[in-house]
Amino acid sequence: MSGRETAELLLLVGRLVQAEGYDGELSPAQWMALRFFARANSFSRTPSAFAEFQATTRGTASQAIKALEAGGYLVRQRSEADGRSVTLRLTDKSNEALARDPFEVLVRAVDSLDAKEQTAMHHALRQVLTTVTASGRIGASVLARTARTSVERCAAT
Repeated sequence: MSGRETAELLLLVGRLVQAEGYDGELSPAQWMALRFFARANSFSRTPSAFAEFQATTRGTASQAIKALEAGGYLVRQRSEADGRSVTLRLTDKSNEALARDPFEVLVRAVDSLDAKEQTAMHHALRQVLTTVTASGRIGASVLARTARTSVERCAAT
């Protein structure tokens, strides 16, 4: 087994799951946004936090958010404290969509591995991500920071 073969398998898994996520109504980016807002704690349900999580600009993140708002998946709420900041809330429609999330196929596949295999896979993928970001070709500093903090930031509810 070569590194190339393993990398191709990783790419194939990602493409299959992402392609499955495009159902004509929601794009892969919109699915990612829904998943983020479903897992994010109340302080992280903001356009800026989503942009940081995605390692993208606020403008790019805002496009996905606006599409989800227009589709009835997210509702924007202004802060009562200052009236300027906003948080985003999932709607019943988004909860129904998340109940049929195609990403869960990948989650179940990983869950089917025993604990030792899951741990080894997690550590190996984290190392691969660190190496790729260190190459400087893929927004290294933002992506590396996002990879380190995304799970911790989104896990608390």
